[in-house]
Amino acid sequence: RNKVKGTATLTVAVNTSGSVLLKGKKVRNVTAEAAGAQFLTLPVKAKKRGVKVLNRKGKLAVTVKVLLKADTGEVVRVKRDLVLKKKSKKR
Repeated sequence: RNKVKGTATLTVAVNTSGSVLLKGKKVRNVTAEAAGAQFLTLPVKAKKRGVKVLNRKGKLAVTVKVLLKADTGEVVRVKRDLVLKKKSKKR
């Protein structure tokens, strides 16, 4: 979690090769390719409206969906609830 920028990272354990998609209503979509069994680190960043809420309130609750589309055709879906936090600048 980066409280200065208001972002976070989500580490995903993948057991097969394929593409990984992170998406959500309030976050930017991120895609990554897995070459095999490995750990992928996906950045979680708020969309434009979410950034405004982060700047005003200091936190934003988001639900992210992670989809793994394996090369074998199998699709795995996982949901996670996260809270992005951002410290206000002291004046």
